[in-house]
Amino acid sequence: MTPNNNFTASQHIEGDYNAQASGPGAQATVNVTHIRQEAPARPPQPIPTEIPRPRASTFVGRSDELDWLCARLKAGDVAAVAGVRGIGGIGKTELAINAANQLKDHFGEHIIWLECGPNDVYAIQERIAAALGITLPGEELRLRADSLTLALRQRPATLVVLDDIRRRHLDEFACLLPPSPPCALLVTSRRDDLPLPDPAASIKKIDVLTPVQAETLLGNLLDPEDVPTEPATVTAICELLEKIPLALTLAARRAGRLARRRDADPATTLAALLADLQERRRVLVLEQGDRPDLSIMLTFEASYEELNNDDQARLQRLGVFARNEFELPALQAVWETDEEAARRTLLNLTNAGLLEEVDEDIWWMHDLLREYAAEYLGRQEQSEFVAVHLAYTAYWQVYLDNTELRSVADWRSLEAHRPEIEQAAEWLLTEWEIKPELAVELALSISQK
Repeated sequence: MTPNNNFTASQHIEGDYNAQASGPGAQATVNVTHIRQEAPARPPQPIPTEIPRPRASTFVGRSDELDWLCARLKAGDVAAVAGVRGIGGIGKTELAINAANQLKDHFGEHIIWLECGPNDVYAIQERIAAALGITLPGEELRLRADSLTLALRQRPATLVVLDDIRRRHLDEFACLLPPSPPCALLVTSRRDDLPLPDPAASIKKIDVLTPVQAETLLGNLLDPEDVPTEPATVTAICELLEKIPLALTLAARRAGRLARRRDADPATTLAALLADLQERRRVLVLEQGDRPDLSIMLTFEASYEELNNDDQARLQRLGVFARNEFELPALQAVWETDEEAARRTLLNLTNAGLLEEVDEDIWWMHDLLREYAAEYLGRQEQSEFVAVHLAYTAYWQVYLDNTELRSVADWRSLEAHRPEIEQAAEWLLTEWEIKPELAVELALSISQK
């Protein structure tokens, strides 16, 4: 877990972790660093990472950027994909996924994909070490980075992907840089001020699509049987939504829903969608100003407002998660509902275009949409906010208790879920008085994993 975090719990937990909760009156300090040091060591064999599946059904308009990435990375260079306006939804991760898949023939199995957004630098270092099958020394980031450098220099040419680098990573970013040679590094970020060597050459600032690319994407996303394409209206929608891929994707999904309504006239669907988006944009600009992600926000809100009250509340609760993938048991726990009701909501959210089912009982949400859900959750009554976090934290405590680490696959699953566990623990560090017994139980569970 994150170094140097302390929290007060219901009883002091010594090195043997045999303490029992004695009620909220007792006071003690639990050091998460100490808990982490007592946790079982990983197996000596590597725990490989996986390249995410492509999220977009069609990859449009980034062929030049893709060629640039692949050429630099084959040469063992550093290449970064940054958003020029600092927003999500313009296709940085999708571009990186396509590049990594194209480079499989070049790097073979030596590709390490790291989900950085929900993790701090320490946790990212741990995941690199797990992929290499090594143990890192102590807590000092620089020393740990030296160990990673030594291990990577002993490997064949390796591609390291740092997906979604954020502001909190920048100060210690040097502790994540792999040695070149033999490594190539691919970074994605909403920022274009990454502290990379020769940033002018290594950072590709990608912007929104061109008009032709945007119209091609929207046209590909629309089902001609449901929504007859009207070139002038397609152009107007692309311009209104600033040619941002995520906004166009949400708009296309909404057009399909509008066309399937009983009283809908497919011939006028796009015109009705355009008029609605124009009015929503006018209102949103008055309320929030011309924010960089305005086009995505207005398409998100249009889909959100079509949901019933229960589904809106459950969508908001997705903002408690650290990652963008949600498994059915976790959703049931956070939504505090049974499987039937959870599946009904999932179907509604999927039909609204806000979620995608990516595997059996696993759903995915774009990180920017999850951040909007978190904004909505933050506006709710304190009782709702606390209830969501308690349900979330309790689920991950039970998850740890029921996780048996018998294989590399088990360890890979634990590593994938660790950002959720850390986020749950971070909330409980500051709110332990609400549920001191849960604080102790979570600390004990972490110490055993």
